[in-house]
Amino acid sequence: MGKVMRQRGPRAPLVATFFAFRAQRGVLLFPATVLYLLGTTAIVAAFLALNGGVVEAMRRGVVAALVVPEVWPSAALALLLQRILAAAWEAGCLRWMILGERGGVFGLSFGAATFRVLAVHLLWAVFFSAS
Repeated sequence: MGKVMRQRGPRAPLVATFFAFRAQRGVLLFPATVLYLLGTTAIVAAFLALNGGVVEAMRRGVVAALVVPEVWPSAALALLLQRILAAAWEAGCLRWMILGERGGVFGLSFGAATFRVLAVHLLWAVFFSAS
């Protein structure tokens, strides 16, 4: 990593950008992304399995989405689970790119780093909703 940081000149940012994708540090981004996409697909599938009839009625225009309060709890749970999964993916990728560490299954773990990233995600949500 020191070699990348010492390099100067117009190509230095480009070299630093693609440093994470070099095979010498091991592969993490692709398997972690595949696992993230599979987890997100499972969350969406579970949400649709729980609320399939209501979602179909909303799609046909029979009922409006905001009029159906029975969807809200499962939608909130699905959103929270997806945010936790996204935080685990982001924390795993950051841990790998910055520290060179790999933890958990394909880099995804639900440790302190994940919940720090989740706290930042939730703060962004609060700031976004307040604006």
